[in-house]
Amino acid sequence: MLRACVIDFKGNWDYHLPLIEFAYNNSYNLNIGMAAFEVLYGRRCRSPIELAQASREANYLVNQNVGIAVERIRDFTRMIPPKFHGFKVYEDPQKFIDEVYKIVGIMGLLMIEKSELAAYQLKGVTEVWFDKWKGDRVIDMGPLHWEKLKGFFLTIYFFFK
Repeated sequence: MLRACVIDFKGNWDYHLPLIEFAYNNSYNLNIGMAAFEVLYGRRCRSPIELAQASREANYLVNQNVGIAVERIRDFTRMIPPKFHGFKVYEDPQKFIDEVYKIVGIMGLLMIEKSELAAYQLKGVTEVWFDKWKGDRVIDMGPLHWEKLKGFFLTIYFFFK
């Protein structure tokens, strides 16, 4: 078979070699009753087209909650919520809280989800502050609710008022 391919395909072997390899792997052997690839790997050799179809059909989201969280973040960012940096003079923390609350209120989220999305919009100094504050919280305090975040956030940035 290889001899026939060498005679027929004179030219660029970079193009023809994968085709020849695929044909060889799928050629039926009468002595063993199956293809050589099947003997080695215990399954049929698949073409690149079949591999591409299989990868498209594969379901990569093992945890459905991950997909829901990604959709919520995407929807939230499409509504163009304000960002809060914490060091700009013109930033008003109360206005930031009110604007974010309006957006998450429209989305119909739980209080825990509201606080997580609000924290997603904290940038720079406030992001560092939030990570430290969240890490220092006692586990017994429970999940982070919107009112807890709002109250503590406004007490930290009260000097802007």
